[in-house]
Formats: sequence, C-alpha cells, structure tokens
Amino acid sequence: LGWLKDKEGWSVLEAQLGRRPQNVDATMESLLQGGLGVLGMTLRAIGVGAAQGFAQWGDPKAFPVLVKYIEDRQNNEQSRIEACASLSWVATDEQMKDVVKKVRELGKSDPKEAFIRGCYLETLVHRPVPDATAGLVDLLKGDLDLEVRHQAARAIAFGGMTPPIVAKV
Repeated sequence: LGWLKDKEGWSVLEAQLGRRPQNVDATMESLLQGGLGVLGMTLRAIGVGAAQGFAQWGDPKAFPVLVKYIEDRQNNEQSRIEACASLSWVATDEQMKDVVKKVRELGKSDPKEAFIRGCYLETLVHRPVPDATAGLVDLLKGDLDLEVRHQAARAIAFGGMTPPIVAKV
C-alpha cells in the first residue's frame, strides 16, 4: 500500500496500527506470560507491515501516527522498533529535531521510557540530520547508560562531523 500511494490505502495503514484491543498488552513480556502468543504475533506482523507501508509512502503526515504507535507502551516492542525505523523515512528535518528532544526527555529511570528512547535513537541512526544530531553531543559525556551513549555516537557518526556538531564539541 505504501508503494502504491493510493489515497484509500492511507486509512488502511492507519487502522492497522490501531488494531490492538485496548485491554490487550502485546509487549513481549506480557505475551510470554499470558498465553496470547498467536494474537501477539499477529499484532506484531500487522504493526510491522503498516509501519513499513508508511515508510514506503514517505509522507510526513505519518509522523504523528507513528509517534503515537511508538509511544503506546502496550504495543509490541518489535513492531515499535520497526515504526522507529519507518519514522526516519517520513520525518522532515524539523521533525527529526523533535525526535532529538524526545530522546533528551525520555528514559531517565523508567525502563519502558528507556525503550522508547532507544527506539528514537535508532530513528536518528537510520537518517542522521546533522542539525538535529548536534543536540546529542552532550549525551556522549557523563554517566548515561552505555547503550544510550553508543546509539548517540552512531547517529552523530553517520551524519559526519559537520559544523553544527563541531560547534558543540
């Protein structure tokens, strides 16, 4: 549907990201304990497919739809990571700066927020925007989690040592 860019297909992709019933926790932890394996695998597959469809479409209108899906803590983690990868294909440079803001705000102590933070860092690795990734330089210092520093370094490195980044160093 993403490649076709059929106007009616947009609503289909959007509906797929909302398929998880409100009372169902599709996280990996929940699925391993709750006997909902088949439902969980189905929701994961639908989420991955819809996220990839939006990536193929490449329209910035998908940014808020994907962000909502990513930040819903009951959605499957694997499909949320795919949504973060897709986010890099639909986001404008300004929206990528918003992703950096989210990285800076999330993950201080809550493991579920830390997951979202790592997911957004993956977005920045897939499509580094030097003006945006310059906001990650200070994450390389200090006592932050090693994984956060590693992902921030990857995002900066993929974009190169551009003037906005050199100014921060």
